[in-house]
Amino acid sequence: MQSFYTSFGMSVYEPMAVILARGAGFHAERQFKILGEIDNDTENLITQLHLDLKKGIPANKPNETEAIKRSIKQGRALVDPDSIADVFVRKPTGEEYYFDITTVKPNLKEFATLKHKLLRWIGLRLSQNKDLKVYSAIAIPYNPYHPQPYERWTKGNRLNQSELLVGEKLWNFFANEDIYSNLLEVFKEVGEEMKDSIKEMVGS
Repeated sequence: MQSFYTSFGMSVYEPMAVILARGAGFHAERQFKILGEIDNDTENLITQLHLDLKKGIPANKPNETEAIKRSIKQGRALVDPDSIADVFVRKPTGEEYYFDITTVKPNLKEFATLKHKLLRWIGLRLSQNKDLKVYSAIAIPYNPYHPQPYERWTKGNRLNQSELLVGEKLWNFFANEDIYSNLLEVFKEVGEEMKDSIKEMVGS
């Protein structure tokens, strides 16, 4: 089932995000390589920021980003081993957003790894241009706790709400308008049309 969900995310969620974002007038790409180079001092800073979160200091993404911005040195446009964002969006106003689309219930270790990745993405991009407004976030396609808010205990204090977009908040961001209810209707219609094929695929 985990493989099925991973494939579903690659084949449906990423293209859907790009289609909605482009429809809203944004530049959007999937599987985007964030080129850059993080110097040793900034790498150590990111590690320390991450350790502070483990110690219980609440996340503050604007402050974390500013600290990385002050530290980072101009670097080469290199391919980093962990630099691929599932979805990249750039607004006409110039702000850049990098998303990692992940499973709906990450465990503690997964949240910690994702947070570290989000910080490094900021460093990589700012190593090319410190003047950019860069944001990185975790994208969770739907809220498994609906109608209750998404409250995953393993998230702990590591993430601000601004760097965790779930369900309605996520898809409305990509579309730049309130389209979530319409999107659910589309999925419902497609599900009804394809339910026999889906049952056959899952049963095979």
